[in-house]
Amino acid sequence: MTLIAEAATVLSVVVALGAWFFPRGDDKKDSSAPSTGVTSAAVSASLPPSTPNAPGGKLLLDVDPERGAGNAAESGSALLMECGAGTTQDRFREVAYPLYGAYREFSADVVAGGSAPAETRVQLELFADQSAVANAIVPIGGGRTIRVSVRGAASLVVRLTCESSKGKLRLESPTLR
Repeated sequence: MTLIAEAATVLSVVVALGAWFFPRGDDKKDSSAPSTGVTSAAVSASLPPSTPNAPGGKLLLDVDPERGAGNAAESGSALLMECGAGTTQDRFREVAYPLYGAYREFSADVVAGGSAPAETRVQLELFADQSAVANAIVPIGGGRTIRVSVRGAASLVVRLTCESSKGKLRLESPTLR
């Protein structure tokens, strides 16, 4: 192999690795994806006011979901999810995001709301490459902050399970770092 061919091969590998480890953040959302009826107005109407965007990192909202896009909506810097009906066929709502191993941490403020009774709880589970990394149980009207490792993970799944179909969840500034 000639010196020029070797140099071209090395340069190609470096460019490919750069594209893999540093994905573009300015990709546009696919507006042609079908909607399942979850709207930010419907979800945010019964949630407490939001907090400012977290500095640094990349908002999860800027990552196009691999599946379950219709189970979530955006409102400012928040990801909004409504609870499932609670039937055998609709026990939880789930959205999966590709991470490509490019991030080390995920953080968000979790706020539960809706018209469910105050003693009702919602459960937020996070899975990095199908391994549970968070299990937050939050009462309606309550909130908490989560911060978990997603180092090297190819995907992140956000799953919402509720005691009442009238519950809602807001992830404030869901950020990947």
